[in-house]
Amino acid sequence: MKLNVMKKFVTIALALSMTASLTACSGGATQGNDNEAAPTEEAKATEEAKATEAAAETEESGEAEEAAEADLITESYEEAGIDLVYPEEFDHPDGAIFFSQDLLNPGSRVSYFNIKYMGVPQETLMALYEGGSDEDEAAAFEKSGDLLTIFSISDNKTAAELSDILANRYDFDITEDMLEEIATVDDITFFRVITDKPSTDKMDPEYAEEFDNLYSLIDQVVSDSQYYAPVGMYDDLDGTAMTFETTDLDGNAVKSDDIFSKNKYTMVNVWASTCDPCKNELPELEELNKKFADKECAIIGILTDAGDEKGLNDGKAVLKESGVTYLNLAPWDSFFDDIELSGVPTSFFVDSEGKFVGYPISGADVEGYEVMIDKLLSGEEIEHSLPSMQSSVAPNKEDSYRIYVMDEEANPVEGAMIQFCDDSSCRVEKSDAEGMIVLDSEPKSYDVHVLKAPKGYKASEESYLLPSEYSDLYITLVAE
Repeated sequence: MKLNVMKKFVTIALALSMTASLTACSGGATQGNDNEAAPTEEAKATEEAKATEAAAETEESGEAEEAAEADLITESYEEAGIDLVYPEEFDHPDGAIFFSQDLLNPGSRVSYFNIKYMGVPQETLMALYEGGSDEDEAAAFEKSGDLLTIFSISDNKTAAELSDILANRYDFDITEDMLEEIATVDDITFFRVITDKPSTDKMDPEYAEEFDNLYSLIDQVVSDSQYYAPVGMYDDLDGTAMTFETTDLDGNAVKSDDIFSKNKYTMVNVWASTCDPCKNELPELEELNKKFADKECAIIGILTDAGDEKGLNDGKAVLKESGVTYLNLAPWDSFFDDIELSGVPTSFFVDSEGKFVGYPISGADVEGYEVMIDKLLSGEEIEHSLPSMQSSVAPNKEDSYRIYVMDEEANPVEGAMIQFCDDSSCRVEKSDAEGMIVLDSEPKSYDVHVLKAPKGYKASEESYLLPSEYSDLYITLVAE
């Protein structure tokens, strides 16, 4: 309002100044020409009225601009590298809108952002999820359409290169000519996916009209939004070190300096006795540790649930059964504050001083561990902030997708409602007492959301992508 008031006063001042100048000029002319009449009171009043009207128009224009700005909403999607700016129509729709983001990791840093509209009320959706049939859910999701999809990729890669990565790893059928460049920040390029407008034939008329209105605003959303380098979970590791004083699983005191100084590089594998992918890779980690010894490198483990007697005993039994001989530690008091985890297993790499190097690998990926150590030993430059190729997804050898829902301490979370969407439909499953969901379906790319967190856990806006190969997905929920 202050800006508008100032505009009003400046406009009036300029208008009155112009009037005064005109009056002065007229007066001067009168002195030189007695036949020319001086301005009448009526003329002066007319000029002042015009000035007042101009000032009012300027004030109205300023207020309209301010109102338009006030109606815009800005929301940050850091994993996608987007500060989304959108009008209030998107905030309280009659239908349902889903905003999704993910930092994909196919070697080159790729991010994903999507806005999807569904032509049914939120209440209907929740009722379906609580007790609706698969057929009812599928019918509801037929009434949906994408409003916007954006990908970004690093290293100044082209639309053709992005298209290849999306097709080969994530089974996205997105051709080069469908990718329109919308922004470039440093070496990161953002592409909007351009397709035909989704059909609204299955939507009720009022929702079809709302979808059309929202779709007409998308170009302005893309233009108004701000773009920046996507932010990964481990971007702040650069230059920091892992330091601790704790015990091994037999209660013997250990210090990080004493452990890390023995080798050029150490892989720190964070795992849990309740995590099947963690346990399944232990025999291979034992063999890998023996190979690392010849390279002056080593593996150590941190058992996240060693803080309670059952977790400690179970973990020791698993290690014995797997033939593991390398050092395993209990978490220290501030472990879960010091080490941010998206799930387990997660493996970190440190040098002889305990400084983080390379990038963490989330998910079981024995081959990836060895590749990382070899890169470090060769002196190949590796970005500290580059996420793992596996991230929260790791391929498995089963004929199904397995989803593990855990809390920050790797305890299973029961009752989480997880939504899986492919190109044609969506389905919802609940995690069992082991925090697990087994998705028996044909291999294809799935967009995965935490639709509803169970009581005691915060709602999650994270989204994940399952590739078109059977994989394990690790989802971490944060307790309230």
